[in-house]
Amino acid sequence: MTATEMDMKTAGEFQYIYVRLDSNGGKDFVAQKNLTMVKDPLVKDRQGQMVELQGEIEVLEKVNDQQNIYRAIVKKSHSAGGRGRDPDARKTADD
Repeated sequence: MTATEMDMKTAGEFQYIYVRLDSNGGKDFVAQKNLTMVKDPLVKDRQGQMVELQGEIEVLEKVNDQQNIYRAIVKKSHSAGGRGRDPDARKTADD
Protein backbone atom coordinates (compact mmCIF):
# COMPACT_ATOMS: atom_id res chain seq x y z
CA MET A 1 0.00 0.00 0.00
CA THR A 2 1.50 3.32 -1.01
CA ALA A 3 -1.11 5.70 0.46
CA THR A 4 -4.46 5.79 2.23
CA GLU A 5 -7.55 7.92 2.18
CA MET A 6 -7.01 11.20 4.10
CA ASP A 7 -3.29 10.32 4.44
CA MET A 8 -3.90 8.02 7.42
CA LYS A 9 -1.29 5.41 8.44
CA THR A 10 -3.73 2.46 8.31
CA ALA A 11 -6.89 1.61 6.39
CA GLY A 12 -10.04 -0.13 7.54
CA GLU A 13 -13.00 -1.61 5.72
CA PHE A 14 -14.57 0.50 2.95
CA GLN A 15 -11.69 2.97 2.85
CA TYR A 16 -9.83 3.83 -0.33
CA ILE A 17 -6.16 2.99 -0.64
CA TYR A 18 -3.52 3.26 -3.34
CA VAL A 19 -1.46 0.21 -4.26
CA ARG A 20 1.41 -0.48 -6.64
CA LEU A 21 0.86 -3.59 -8.79
CA ASP A 22 3.00 -5.15 -11.50
CA SER A 23 -0.09 -5.54 -13.66
CA ASN A 24 -3.83 -5.32 -13.19
CA GLY A 25 -4.51 -8.98 -13.92
CA GLY A 26 -7.70 -8.93 -11.88
CA LYS A 27 -9.71 -6.81 -9.54
CA ASP A 28 -9.97 -8.83 -6.30
CA PHE A 29 -6.83 -9.42 -4.25
CA VAL A 30 -5.78 -10.61 -0.82
CA ALA A 31 -3.16 -8.39 0.81
CA GLN A 32 -0.56 -10.26 2.81
CA LYS A 33 2.66 -9.40 4.59
CA ASN A 34 5.46 -11.93 4.17
CA LEU A 35 7.04 -12.91 7.49
CA THR A 36 9.83 -15.35 8.29
CA MET A 37 10.72 -18.59 6.60
CA VAL A 38 10.13 -21.78 8.64
CA LYS A 39 11.75 -25.18 8.25
CA ASP A 40 9.68 -28.26 7.53
CA PRO A 41 10.29 -30.66 10.44
CA LEU A 42 9.58 -33.73 8.27
CA VAL A 43 11.38 -32.92 5.01
CA LYS A 44 15.03 -31.86 5.01
CA ASP A 45 15.88 -28.63 3.17
CA ARG A 46 12.22 -27.70 2.63
CA GLN A 47 10.90 -24.39 3.94
CA GLY A 48 7.62 -22.57 4.06
CA GLN A 49 6.77 -18.87 4.20
CA MET A 50 4.78 -17.53 7.14
CA VAL A 51 2.36 -14.80 6.09
CA GLU A 52 0.03 -12.37 7.83
CA LEU A 53 -3.26 -11.85 6.01
CA GLN A 54 -4.05 -8.16 6.11
CA GLY A 55 -7.28 -7.99 4.15
CA GLU A 56 -9.14 -8.18 0.88
CA ILE A 57 -9.15 -5.36 -1.64
CA GLU A 58 -10.89 -4.58 -4.90
CA VAL A 59 -8.85 -2.66 -7.47
CA LEU A 60 -10.99 0.07 -9.02
CA GLU A 61 -8.86 2.12 -11.43
CA LYS A 62 -5.34 3.00 -12.49
CA VAL A 63 -4.32 6.46 -11.30
CA ASN A 64 -0.63 6.60 -12.32
CA ASP A 65 0.55 4.87 -15.50
CA GLN A 66 4.28 5.46 -14.94
CA GLN A 67 4.41 3.95 -11.43
CA ASN A 68 1.55 1.41 -11.83
CA ILE A 69 -0.44 2.94 -8.95
CA TYR A 70 -4.07 1.82 -8.63
CA ARG A 71 -6.94 3.06 -6.49
CA ALA A 72 -8.58 0.26 -4.51
CA ILE A 73 -11.13 -0.17 -1.75
CA VAL A 74 -10.67 -2.34 1.33
CA LYS A 75 -13.48 -4.91 1.23
CA LYS A 76 -12.47 -6.80 4.38
CA SER A 77 -9.82 -5.99 6.96
CA HIS A 78 -8.14 -8.81 8.89
CA SER A 79 -5.54 -6.55 10.48
CA ALA A 80 -4.62 -2.91 10.12
CA GLY A 81 -2.68 -2.64 6.89
CA GLY A 82 -0.11 0.08 7.27
CA ARG A 83 1.13 2.48 4.66
CA GLY A 84 4.55 1.53 3.35
CA ARG A 85 4.38 -2.02 4.76
CA ASP A 86 4.56 -3.31 1.20
CA PRO A 87 2.28 -6.34 1.40
CA ASP A 88 2.16 -8.74 -1.50
CA ALA A 89 -1.09 -8.68 -3.41
CA ARG A 90 -2.43 -12.09 -4.37
CA LYS A 91 -5.46 -12.86 -6.50
CA THR A 92 -8.37 -14.38 -4.68
CA ALA A 93 -9.71 -17.81 -5.58
CA ASP A 94 -12.74 -16.15 -7.17
CA ASP A 95 -10.64 -14.87 -10.11
